[in-house]
Amino acid sequence: MDSSEPFPHGAIEAGDLAETMAGPPPFTSVRLATDPREADASHRSEIRWKDLRRGLEAQGAPDAALRSITDLVPAAHLEGDTLFVVADADAVRVVDHTDTGEERDLGHLARLPYLLPVIRSRQAAPPYVVVLTDRTGADLIGFRSGGPELAEKVQGETSVIHKVHAGGWSMRRYQQRAENTWEGNAEDVASAVEALARRLEARLVVVAGDVRAVALLRRDLPADIDGLVHVIAGERARDRDPEDAVPAAADELVAGLVREEEQRLVERAREEQGQGDLFVEGTAATAGALARAQVAILLIAEVDPDASPSVWIGPDGTQLAGSREDVTVMGVDEPVEAPAVDALARAAVATDALLRVTGDAGFADGVGALLRWKNEG
Repeated sequence: MDSSEPFPHGAIEAGDLAETMAGPPPFTSVRLATDPREADASHRSEIRWKDLRRGLEAQGAPDAALRSITDLVPAAHLEGDTLFVVADADAVRVVDHTDTGEERDLGHLARLPYLLPVIRSRQAAPPYVVVLTDRTGADLIGFRSGGPELAEKVQGETSVIHKVHAGGWSMRRYQQRAENTWEGNAEDVASAVEALARRLEARLVVVAGDVRAVALLRRDLPADIDGLVHVIAGERARDRDPEDAVPAAADELVAGLVREEEQRLVERAREEQGQGDLFVEGTAATAGALARAQVAILLIAEVDPDASPSVWIGPDGTQLAGSREDVTVMGVDEPVEAPAVDALARAAVATDALLRVTGDAGFADGVGALLRWKNEG
């Protein structure tokens, strides 16, 4: 039985991580606080890394992986307040710099990579557009996780832009020309905003600037794009980079959107659970659904992988279960144990399921899944 209502936004597609998981084990996963606000931030990061490195060396982490991670540490504070790295036995495969405020350092050596921090980083950066507009045009900045910002400038006609206040027979004609100029410029801005929002599949459009220009812009936007608009105080940049003029309120709106998306996903999961429909929870039940490629969205709390329950796995991403015997039935001669957070994430990627790292949503074992079809009987 399929759901006729699509699931809410907010879960992450992570198919690009399949190649990472295919690398030769063991995997070294590192999360390191690199707060740029600290005095002598580079030196402090290196000290923290030395502590983690000693622990990983004692566990048998490959020297090549540790050397590669060491090279990333000195300048990491220039990119964000947290460095996250995954390396296989040969080389670094994932590097992510984020501003999460995470202060807990982590070094994890296992047969599978620990990928939940990079998923959480991506979901904290939904695609959105900022528009700084006036009556002559606008500056557009598009933001997307894992990619560079996209900046555009729309410059309209400026020969007649202000209404005149003098009297006489020509006053109305000049005023009308000014109105026509504003409206033409707003149409150009609206066209550019729509194109950029659709290109990014934006989930938020933040607009700031001249009150009249904002009103004209919204009038010309398609209804679905205007439905994404939040208007905040701010103005178009003049003698500085448009990205430097983005108001801080835009960041607050993005953070609010991220919280709302998680809330909607959890509420949908509870709704499906209450109906006995498209939801399972707990490590064993979720592993079984992933093995059947039944999971549409994996909802999983970010926990220390060394404290995670274990599951049994085979070499293929869909070979996982709560018991050794159940994996043997799948044709695996020598199943091995792995942290559930690692194995469930691998299975989600292998089956094209979306992922969402949650806070404490109250799911059994911190794990739940919205399903593609219902278990009959």
